[in-house]
Amino acid sequence: TDTETMNVIVPDLLTPGDITTPADTTICLGEDQPAIANATVGTVAAGDTVAYQWQYLPVGGVGGWQDIAGSTAVALAAAQVVLTTTSQFRRLAFSTRNGVPCEGTPSLVDGNPGTITITVDNRAVPTVTNNDPDANNIICDSFAIVFTAGGTLAGDTIAWLVDGNPVGVATQVWSPAAGTINDGEAVSVQITTAAPGGCTYTSVAQTITVQADPIATLASNATGDTICSVDSITITAGPAGQANYQFELGVGNVVQNGAGNTLTTTAITADTAVIVTVTNAGGCT
Repeated sequence: TDTETMNVIVPDLLTPGDITTPADTTICLGEDQPAIANATVGTVAAGDTVAYQWQYLPVGGVGGWQDIAGSTAVALAAAQVVLTTTSQFRRLAFSTRNGVPCEGTPSLVDGNPGTITITVDNRAVPTVTNNDPDANNIICDSFAIVFTAGGTLAGDTIAWLVDGNPVGVATQVWSPAAGTINDGEAVSVQITTAAPGGCTYTSVAQTITVQADPIATLASNATGDTICSVDSITITAGPAGQANYQFELGVGNVVQNGAGNTLTTTAITADTAVIVTVTNAGGCT
């Protein structure tokens, strides 16, 4: 008979070590994932070697924890993962011998069991709406346009921009005086989220077409605009070639409304205010 003895080795991880939560755990979309430092290394039984694998888990993701390729050092370098959503991070510690690693154990975080959460400040881009009744961003010079920012939250800092330049307005609604916006200028809104994110998002710009209001004039064929009662008078409105002319003999007494810019009347029997409202092809008056 003969007897042979084999010693089967089982690598033994004594402690998994400890990692440190970064000072800033909130990043903006597109920013680098922050570095995560080592606090204490893992310890293993004599003859064993400690090894590490960093992993991450997107919040709400499927498939469980994912290894971070190439991240097997004691600390995790910055920019190892492109994050588009809030994610958890952990470091697994292994005891290995003869190239055989045994199941990893998560390192402690700041001395306690857990993971490190990196929050991605990933907000929807804000929107801009206005009170243009035709909803085509074409307004008259005399129209008081009002812009409203959408997609804002409490704590956001708001800045209105014209052609990319701040105008010094920080409210959700901006009501510039008529004539403030010039033809072809682009209006957008920018929000900066509250700390700790402090991320900036800018809306798509609205390009505003501003049409000039016609400057109404009146002239008559009467000397000094003076006639005798029931005499005929011809009154001509300018500028010529506009879409519509509304004549009133006294406020509210419309006597002619149409494309003609000349009014001939014998209806004036006393001092009377003649009023014309001129409307151009763009609907500006």
